[in-house]
Amino acid sequence: MGQNAGNFTLSFQQVLGTNQLVRYGRRIDPLGRVLRAVREDQYGNLMAHPNANAVVPKVWDFRLNLQGMIYPQLSTGLSTFTSEDNFPPRFNMTRERLWTLQRMTSYGEIEIEQMYPNEVDFNAMGAHHFGIRPVNPVRPETFRQMLRCLPWLKMH
Repeated sequence: MGQNAGNFTLSFQQVLGTNQLVRYGRRIDPLGRVLRAVREDQYGNLMAHPNANAVVPKVWDFRLNLQGMIYPQLSTGLSTFTSEDNFPPRFNMTRERLWTLQRMTSYGEIEIEQMYPNEVDFNAMGAHHFGIRPVNPVRPETFRQMLRCLPWLKMH
């Protein structure tokens, strides 16, 4: 991905393994302003010094190494579900903030399979829960831009 974190190439050659994925995002954007991430030393320091006033996020999707790169295999990824009905019951959502990635798309009367980049992994975390994470280590800012390249559609 070179020295400039903004430069990357995506190879759209894989098909989504489920009919759709649904994400709860913002009203105008499927992603938050920043990805929820934690550096590996934050938890290590907290365990070594439990009385320290360390600020460690309780919820995170990406684990970062000391260089600030996402560890793909140690990260669950950006949370998505296979349908609106599969969100956890305690999840109080506004329907206007739901976004979807679809397996199929229409071009006139023709239905075609939507292609997704090989550089993105759809990590199955349960029957109806998937995390979207990078295949290789990458900076969170770069991965956020990669996520913006996915064909998100607003549901409502």
